[in-house]
Amino acid sequence: IARLLEAGEQKKSRYRRLADKAAELYVPQVHLTAALGFAAWLAFGASPAQAAFVAVTVLIITCPCALALAAPLVQVVAAGRLFREGVYLSSGDALERLAAVDHVILDKTGTLTLGDPVPTSLSPEAQAHLHAAAMLARASHHPFSRALVKSAGAGRVAADVREIAGQGVVGTIDGRTARLGSAAFVGATTGTGSELWFAFEGQSPVAFRFEDAIRPDASETIATLRALGLGVELLSGDSPERVSRAASAAGIQHWTASVSPQAKAARVRELEAAGRKVLMVGDGLNDAGALAGAHASIAPGGAVDVSRLASDCVFSGDSLRAIAHIIATARTARARMRENLALAMAYNIIVIPIALAGWVTPLIAAIAMSA
Repeated sequence: IARLLEAGEQKKSRYRRLADKAAELYVPQVHLTAALGFAAWLAFGASPAQAAFVAVTVLIITCPCALALAAPLVQVVAAGRLFREGVYLSSGDALERLAAVDHVILDKTGTLTLGDPVPTSLSPEAQAHLHAAAMLARASHHPFSRALVKSAGAGRVAADVREIAGQGVVGTIDGRTARLGSAAFVGATTGTGSELWFAFEGQSPVAFRFEDAIRPDASETIATLRALGLGVELLSGDSPERVSRAASAAGIQHWTASVSPQAKAARVRELEAAGRKVLMVGDGLNDAGALAGAHASIAPGGAVDVSRLASDCVFSGDSLRAIAHIIATARTARARMRENLALAMAYNIIVIPIALAGWVTPLIAAIAMSA
């Protein structure tokens, strides 16, 4: 996952390099224009003072402030508006990437659902192993593990604990090796994906089953995303039965279950290679690679640290409406940035010939720039 995260961050840095390169080219062009104007006036018999007068006017009237502020000013206003609504952007160019997305991939647990699973009725075997299982769960960030710890209460952590993303946790409890995670990881023969399995080495696995409610506005949000022209799909490591039920409740037609972290990142790469601009929305450790590799990414406030760090923005609260609102705001900001840049370029195209012709004084040029 660390390698996937690094690869995604390296891809995103190209946007910043392109923006820096564009900014570097503007000032030399202005200086060159002023120098050519100075030389042209001298060539046509003007005095050095008059030629310098024209060159200075060109430098003043083509001050790069308008061009330089055209995009950042909109970004600051849009980011401030989102901040007041509980959305936090990770960088200034996040809005540009979010505005360009045309396909959304959603994780299920903690993203499409509230991420607050509740243990259902525990069997006598599960009740007997609850505190032992919680010793492993305390070292995990998975929502089911957090729910298990909440149910068990305070306690200690197992020794030599190691979490394997997308599978589970293994550690030592009182000198005995124990596992907590998926059915396949623990050695159970069956599993629906809606449970955690626990077992001491050499003993029969015990299941802890959970229920996690869909966010109340999920179907409304999916409909809004489609109205914005976005494709939507659901990827989850959960069982087909659980994923199918969640997708149906949210109105998502395309879904895939039992997906590993590597498979999620691979799906993002597949869509990107096909020319799609993917928005990944996820909260878990197993989403980090896909979040980093996507064109843009969003994480809910309850996401694990690595997923929040890999995301372009984080939203607080339980409402999924924030996703559609973020995209709509980003698209509006992109339109305003383009308008500002077009106006700045039009201004320069109009005033540079006027300044070169000597029809503007430095004072008028300064007034024009301040306006």
